[in-house]
Order: sequence, then C-alpha cells, then structure tokens
Amino acid sequence: MESLGYAYVNCLTKLDAERILSAMNYEYLKGKPMRIMWVEDDPSRKSHSSNVIIKNLHKSIDTRVLYDTFSYFGKIVSCKIPTDEQGRSKSYGFIHFETEEEANFTIEKVNGKLILNKKVTVEKYKSRGEMRLKSLEEKGNAEMYNSRKEIKFKSLENKENEFVEVTKNTNLTDVCVKNFNEKMSDDDLYNLFFQIWRDYQS
Repeated sequence: MESLGYAYVNCLTKLDAERILSAMNYEYLKGKPMRIMWVEDDPSRKSHSSNVIIKNLHKSIDTRVLYDTFSYFGKIVSCKIPTDEQGRSKSYGFIHFETEEEANFTIEKVNGKLILNKKVTVEKYKSRGEMRLKSLEEKGNAEMYNSRKEIKFKSLENKENEFVEVTKNTNLTDVCVKNFNEKMSDDDLYNLFFQIWRDYQS
C-alpha cells in the first residue's frame, strides 16, 4: 500500500515533541522537506485569516529558508514552498501564522520589498471559493452566489440529458451538486446555474 505522505508521532512528553519540532522541522527526508506541526482540533485553524501567500520568490529559497526568514514577524504554525516534479521551487510559498495580527504585520512590512533582489508580493491567502466570489463580484453577479432565496427544485437537466441531483442546506447558502457528467467544466456548471438564477429572478 502506498503511503499517503504524512504520519502522526506520539511523544512521551511535550518537551520531547518540542525538541522534534526544533531539530527536525523542514529537514529533508528522502529528498523532501518535512513539515512538522502540532496536532490540534481547533476550529480557528481552519480559518484562512492568518494565512498569507508570498509570490515571486527567488528560486533558491526553500521551505526552511522561508520559515527562518519570516519567523521574525510572528509564530509560524506551518509553511510550504510548492515544487515541481524535479523538486524546483515554483517561486511562491504559503505561511500559516498563529494569529491574524501576525499575518497582517507581515503583509505591512514585506509586501513590495526585495528579497534576494526580487520584489515579492505578500497578501492574504484566498481559497478557491473566495477567489470565485471575487470573480463573480467583478462580473457583477455576486448576488447569484450569495442569494439566500430558496430555489425549489430537486433535479435539473444538463447538456448531456442526464439528471443532476441538487440539495440545499437551508441554514447556509451552499448547494451540493451530484451526478453531473464528467465532461462538464467549471464554466459549464457556472453558466447552467447562472441561467437558473436569472430565470428565478425574472
């Protein structure tokens, strides 16, 4: 069975765990830097408010260097520089700070500054959903995305003449769409629901 690429380690004492974090975090194991962090069931960790993305990084900066450089601005929960198949940096990185204030402080102090003669951009990390909402806002269609009006349907017909099951959580604004054709793209799905929304509004 192939490894999922992560593991849990139970230490006898908290001091032992702290030593592991200090000595081994971002050290390389079989050609990849390990990311070691505390296991915490804390809902606040799921928030993106303390996450930042740094763009246009020098290719020579790896995860360990990123961690050492940005630790000055706050306590880092985790950080990562994505790499290609050859292990080369993709020139951007993610940092999860312990607090939103530390993330904001980093943006204030580093955004637009030079690191190894390259001007970097530091901004809040946005999930795909947040970026989609921003795109909708720019197109003037954010109302469709955030509409709280109840759309009363259980299924609809797509371009492949197959039925799509749509369910809605009445306490939220999200819907779950199942059983659509594998060939349907993001744009196809967007256009389909935009047409439904427009018909509903008229």
